[in-house]
Amino acid sequence: MEMVWHKWIGERVPRIDGYEKVTGKALFFSDIDFPNMLHAAILRSPHPHARVVSIDASKATRLPGVVTVITREDVPPTAYGPQRPDRNVLAFDKVRFVGDEVAAVAAIDLDAAKEALSAIEVSYEVLPAVLDPEEAMRSDSIRVHDDVPHNIASHSKIIRGKGREGFAECEVIVEDEFVTQRVHCLYMEPQLCVVYPELENSLTIYLPVQTPFLWRAQIAKVFDLPLNKVRIRQVHMGGAFGGKLDTSIAMIAVALALKTGRPIKLSNTIDDELGYGFHRVSTKIWMRIGAKRDGTLIAKQVHIIADNGAYNSLAPKIVCTNMATRSDCLYRYKHVETEAYLVYTNKVPTSAYRGYGNPQITFAQESLLDELAKELGIDPVELRLKNIHNTGETTVHGWQIRSTGLAQCLKEGAKAIDWGKPKLPYQGRGVACMIHVSGNRGVLDWDGSETLIRLHEDGSIVVLSGESELGQGAHTVLAQIVAEELGVSLDSIKVLQVDTDVSPFALGPYSTKTTVLAGNATRQAAQELKRKIFEKAEQMLGIPRSRLELTDGKIVADNVEVTLKELMSWCHRQEGRETLIAHGVFEPGKVRISADNDFYGDISATYPLAAHFAEVQVDPETGQVTVTRYVAAHDIGKVINYEGTKGQIFGGVLQGLGYALMEEIIYENGAVKNMNLRDYLIPTSLDVPAVAALLIESYDPVGPYGAKGIGEPTLIPVAAAIANAIYDAVGIRFRELPITSEKVFTALKKRGWNK
Repeated sequence: MEMVWHKWIGERVPRIDGYEKVTGKALFFSDIDFPNMLHAAILRSPHPHARVVSIDASKATRLPGVVTVITREDVPPTAYGPQRPDRNVLAFDKVRFVGDEVAAVAAIDLDAAKEALSAIEVSYEVLPAVLDPEEAMRSDSIRVHDDVPHNIASHSKIIRGKGREGFAECEVIVEDEFVTQRVHCLYMEPQLCVVYPELENSLTIYLPVQTPFLWRAQIAKVFDLPLNKVRIRQVHMGGAFGGKLDTSIAMIAVALALKTGRPIKLSNTIDDELGYGFHRVSTKIWMRIGAKRDGTLIAKQVHIIADNGAYNSLAPKIVCTNMATRSDCLYRYKHVETEAYLVYTNKVPTSAYRGYGNPQITFAQESLLDELAKELGIDPVELRLKNIHNTGETTVHGWQIRSTGLAQCLKEGAKAIDWGKPKLPYQGRGVACMIHVSGNRGVLDWDGSETLIRLHEDGSIVVLSGESELGQGAHTVLAQIVAEELGVSLDSIKVLQVDTDVSPFALGPYSTKTTVLAGNATRQAAQELKRKIFEKAEQMLGIPRSRLELTDGKIVADNVEVTLKELMSWCHRQEGRETLIAHGVFEPGKVRISADNDFYGDISATYPLAAHFAEVQVDPETGQVTVTRYVAAHDIGKVINYEGTKGQIFGGVLQGLGYALMEEIIYENGAVKNMNLRDYLIPTSLDVPAVAALLIESYDPVGPYGAKGIGEPTLIPVAAAIANAIYDAVGIRFRELPITSEKVFTALKKRGWNK
């Protein structure tokens, strides 16, 4: 446990990129422009399932302003995908969802490119489409991919203890079915890609993805290029939330750039994102939980059917690993059995969105746990307190809980929301908990981070990390750590954006890992740089390093004071001069869980925990649900950036509120019906409740200064907390998201409560 005074850690530090952003000086990907640049547009399939018989682009190529058109004949046949390669740059034999990419145009401006799309003639043989995952699993169903029987993209079956046989030890059993919907991340800056061809077939790609090194490798593989010919550079990114772990337009932009030899810009609109971009995985979850009459949890059984859409993105791991295991680790179950199916359909592909499968399964578990509490006659908070893990315990799937503040989260959160106190009519309060990871081995048998720090001649510092700044404030956290370790000001530190030619390799920000993994690597690098500074100062001053201190950018000892600038000036005048560069690597040493080890093992450096409390008011005449107060109590380990942490909580709660009450991708005949912000409802400022963020510091032994991650956990329990509060208000259990006012009104009407 590390409980010491810090100058920069835990303080209200402004974001180091804040000035650029609020003054409009920040360069985002959408701002990038080059001379002679072409603008691209994509021709998409109007059918959910069809065979591509022929494509004639001759008329389009003759239109004014059009430089080139590419089809399946112009791109490599190599399939790609972040987990399993099943998607081509452009559709080869078939299109598999409305919006599937068939051709692309590059023209002198976007209007010319879009006009050319209508001149491309495509002949389709329309095929029957399968849109429901359960129907898709039938033996006589149409196959989305001819080589995948029953359309099962991924499957897992995980048993701990006695599995379902463990219910024989239970005295009370509850079970229910829950349904979650498709939604979109709706980051402020849509997916886009700018490709700048360099000499000798080299490409500089400006790509707002969370995993630039992994995308460099995929692009190089598909187009048969060495890695030193593919350079991904990043600037300010307008949000990601997991939705920018995957992209399809980058491959198309690269193909156009290679064919034309000119810079290419290809960008989605918000309508494109909603209609054709990656959605959160929708699920049908049947769950059964058994307990003793005193509330001791014994057994849990789960059956998951999830809609993958037409191509694999990240959903195999989201569903068949994460969704199948994570919520089990929140409580002390003895027996667990989960079977998960991820199923291909002729719909838009699904991928990651803040929580990576955890919001869906947490909604089901935390709702059913409230049903169990009612059956047992036990307060929902007390039931959770009785069954959560303590520090030093190992969960049913092998997670080692090295620190936990969850009990304190539950107790302080309940107090803040006035748990147990009298309520108004149609007012309710609900609680939900969650457990997540701060990094885990997913893509490779390595899950760490690297940082390089360079001290310049004037005493200023440059930090290079391979972790992308998505808008989440990662660069500010890394700068705080460097300032803390080196005793310098934030003004003297610059954290560079990712450039795969110069930045150290990293898997990128996902799994709430950046603060813990990159933070530890950065701290190591800063400590190594400090050692080198003292070594040089000892030579310069003739004072043993044991008596040296580094504070406020100065080396101080024995009434002698020298600035870093003066030290570096001296160093650069000596024989054997040396540029001071330090390298830090953090590898948590955890296991990669998969079917090979039965999905068992300690997968994360730390485990963030939280308890959320919602208070709602239901209008019986309209069914409108208003969240009046919200308390989010998070075991943060140790706060690094106070304002940044609170901002993550506020943003996650707001996204969770939309997921719980209003957001939903609606399909009609295989096409997204509400692909605009008029019909796809999201929370506005009028929907935002008062949110109290309670930061519980458990001082994790692994995280930097005791810290854990915060990004994804803030959204995970929200829908469950709100659903439980609605039940408390009206006595009706809603098991399908979103819980719209129409659904509430109809349910109240059946009971005669809104006459």
